[in-house]
Amino acid sequence: MLKRLFDSRLFLLTVFALLLFLPKAAKAQGTFSKTIYVFQGKKVNAVTTWYYLNCDTSLGLGSYSPAVEPNHGELSYADISGPVPGCPKGSPSLPAAAAYYKWTDKTTDATSDYFQLNFILNGQVAEIIDVTVERVVMNISGVDTLWWFNGEQPANYPTQAKLTTSLNNAGPYTWTSSTAAGGTGQVVFPNGATSYTTTANSVVVSATSQSKNPNDVIVNVMSPAGMSAPFNMTVRAPYMLMPEPLERCGNQNACDDPSGDWGYVSSIYYSIYDQLGTSLPSVDIAINEKWDSDLLDDYPGTNWDRGSACGTNEEQCTTYPPRLWKDQIQGQCLYKAGKCTRKQNPEPLHPKTPRGDVAVDHWEGHWSVGSTKPGKGVEVQTNTWQKYQDHARHTNVVSPP
Repeated sequence: MLKRLFDSRLFLLTVFALLLFLPKAAKAQGTFSKTIYVFQGKKVNAVTTWYYLNCDTSLGLGSYSPAVEPNHGELSYADISGPVPGCPKGSPSLPAAAAYYKWTDKTTDATSDYFQLNFILNGQVAEIIDVTVERVVMNISGVDTLWWFNGEQPANYPTQAKLTTSLNNAGPYTWTSSTAAGGTGQVVFPNGATSYTTTANSVVVSATSQSKNPNDVIVNVMSPAGMSAPFNMTVRAPYMLMPEPLERCGNQNACDDPSGDWGYVSSIYYSIYDQLGTSLPSVDIAINEKWDSDLLDDYPGTNWDRGSACGTNEEQCTTYPPRLWKDQIQGQCLYKAGKCTRKQNPEPLHPKTPRGDVAVDHWEGHWSVGSTKPGKGVEVQTNTWQKYQDHARHTNVVSPP
């Protein structure tokens, strides 16, 4: 079994999980092609290969032999060791063969080079690797993580970023953005497109689509002086509500408290997670609710009503910490407390133990993140708001929707 570790950017290793089962007398398995990006005079790892049975067992150490030498640089080789990429944390180090390239030609205007390597196992060619070299003259720097909220721009979560090249006064600069194979993330330039030309060495990008994988957005820039190394970005977005059990709620995510004005107040706790399985940063984010159906009666002759989504003046849809925020659902205003001008049917009760099963009314709706306006932002959950005589719950929960 072979695994290769490639350096597809300067100073950054990228794993390609390509596993080949090789017989002991393996012949050439065909040609594998890749591109590396280098600065002049800087040695970079071109390819590293492990030959192993499993994460704990090596099958030996191969070596590289040049089939085609580079024209503008030099190759060097080393035997190294380390855990096989993709193996569990704590896996032992196994031996591997590494090949390195350094652009040494200072007399040419060429911007690309090429070489071919044979990977040798047991005295025979196990694999042929074609490597194209692109010489770069500048790096791109800036924020590498953006957020997407379906057109909304909440505070504390950047949806735009300024990117700058390390080479000044070398314009015009032609910027391009693309999406890596298998990804979905996208950023655009001020013209709303994925290509843009500037005279200055900086540009602003805006997120227009969330990533499927980390670093699946690729930004490049080209100037008359040469090209940049690729700059990878990730576009994160709210994705789902994760129930948060609490000890005071009996390790459930809902608690009920008595209320002298409403009979009860039920609190339902969640945290917000993005599409890559990470909870949102610990800075407040706008959350809103939106009703998707009329109020539907469960209790015959009930006169309970419901408020507007987010409250009468939308004051309840505001910013909340993304971890352990809660939806509070009140019972119904109590006539005997002087909060209502009519008696309620049925009269709301304080929470009973065990909780009662008298359903009063319900309605459908959904939650969105990124705006204080009902329905704006990224939808993260649909559910039914179900009111009982002594408590309330979210039922029919679907998250992500």
